[in-house]
Amino acid sequence: MVAPTAVLDPALRAWVEHVTGGRVLGARRMDRWRPNFFVDIGGPDGELPMFLKGPRVPPHVEARSRMLSGYGTRREAVALAALQDTEVAVPSFHGYLPEAGALLIGRVPGSGVLQPAGVGDRASLMRQYGEQLAATHRLDPYRLGVRPGLDVSADPVGPDRPGPLAAVMADYEVLRPKLERPDPLIELALWWLRRHAPAHGELCVLHGDAGPNQFMHEGGLITALLDWELAHLGHPMSDLGYTRFREALYPSGGFAGFVDAYAAASGRPVDRLAVDYFTVAAALVMLAGISSDVHRPTARNPEALQRFWWDALARVGICQVLSESLGHPPLLPRAGEQRGGELTAPVTLLAELQDGSGPAHLLARTLLRASRLQLDVIDTSALLGRHVADPYHEVAALVRDHAGDRLDDLVTYFGQQALRRLDAMAPLAATDTWDGAATAPDEARLSGQLLPAY
Repeated sequence: MVAPTAVLDPALRAWVEHVTGGRVLGARRMDRWRPNFFVDIGGPDGELPMFLKGPRVPPHVEARSRMLSGYGTRREAVALAALQDTEVAVPSFHGYLPEAGALLIGRVPGSGVLQPAGVGDRASLMRQYGEQLAATHRLDPYRLGVRPGLDVSADPVGPDRPGPLAAVMADYEVLRPKLERPDPLIELALWWLRRHAPAHGELCVLHGDAGPNQFMHEGGLITALLDWELAHLGHPMSDLGYTRFREALYPSGGFAGFVDAYAAASGRPVDRLAVDYFTVAAALVMLAGISSDVHRPTARNPEALQRFWWDALARVGICQVLSESLGHPPLLPRAGEQRGGELTAPVTLLAELQDGSGPAHLLARTLLRASRLQLDVIDTSALLGRHVADPYHEVAALVRDHAGDRLDDLVTYFGQQALRRLDAMAPLAATDTWDGAATAPDEARLSGQLLPAY
C-alpha cells in the first residue's frame, strides 16, 4: 500500500472512486515531472493498486501543439481498451476522463527499468519483447475497432503525411522562424527520409514508441507493455526502428536477439532498409521535438538537462544511419576524449543541479550558455571551401540546394559534428540514467556504435 503523501484533485478523486466503486485509501505522486500517481483503492473485494496517469502539459499548452494534442493519454486509452483481451500483455484499463486527460490503469508488478538486470536477463527480456511486438502487429485493427482512434492516414509512411513524425515537424515549422539559427541536420534528415520511404504495406497496430524500458518485468518475465501514447496504425518496421533508436538512449545489449525473436514470432521478414528509415524517423522525432528546449532552455523544465543529452544522441543516431547507407566507416564515439574548455558549462550545470545551489535564473543562464557552446563547429574548409566561424546558414543552404550531389561530404561533416557534441555532453548522461544501475551500460553508449548492429 502506498503512503497517502499526495492529495488528489477532488474531481479526480471522485472520478476514480466512481469508476472503481471503491474508496481512495492513499496516493503518492510518482517522482517525475508529469502528474502521475500510485493510488490504492479500497473496495468490497479488498485493496486495488492503481496507477493514475495525467497529461504531459496543461490543456492550453497541449492545444498549441500538433504532437501534444494528437498523441497522449487519450490515444493510450484507446489502445489499452482495445488490447485488454488479446495476447499482448498490457495493464488493466479502468477508465479515461477526457476533460482532465486522466488515464486510470491497474498497477503492474515488477520494474520498468531494464538496465540493472544481468546480461542474460536483459537478452531474454528483449527476446520476449520482440515476441510481444509481433503479437501486437498480428492484431486486426478492423476487428479491434481502433481505426477511428488510432488511424493517422490510409497512407502513413513519410514525414509529410499524418503520424508522429509529421506532427512533430508541424510543430517545428511553427518554431523554426523563432530560432536564432537553422538546424541543417534536421533538413538533411528530412531530405533523406523523403527519398527512402519504404513501400506501403499492411497497416499494423503499432506501439509507436517501442524499445527498452517500455515494459514492466518481474522474475525474468515481461508483465506488461507500457506507454502507448504514440500508438497508431502503420508500417510494422516502425516499432523495430524506434526500438533500435531507444537502444542508444537505454542500451540493453539485446537488440539482435530482439530482431530474431520478432522475425520468428511474426513470420515476417525484417526489412532492414525500412528499419533504417524508421530509426532516422525516431531520432528526428526526438531532435525536432526537443529543439525549443535546447535552443531556449529554462530552469522551469525538469527535463532540461536530459534534453541536451538526448539532442546529442539523436544527432549521432541520424548520422550513423546515413553513414551506413553510404558505406562509410563506422561512426564511433571517442570515449574518454575531452578537449580543454568544452566541458566546463555542462559540468558546472550538472553540479549545480545535483547540490541544489544557485537560484533558478542562474541555472537558466548556465543552461543557455551550455546550449550556445560552439561544441559542433568544426573546420568547414572541406565542405565550404573555407573555414567559417558560424556556418549554420551556409550549411543549411548547401543542404537545401545540393544535398544530392554533396551527400557524402555533408554526412561526413555532420558525423564529425555530432561526435564532438556527444563528447562534450557526455557528463550529462548521468541525468538520464537509471537508479542503482551498473556503469557498464552507460560506458557501452560511448565505447562503440551508438545504434546496435544486427
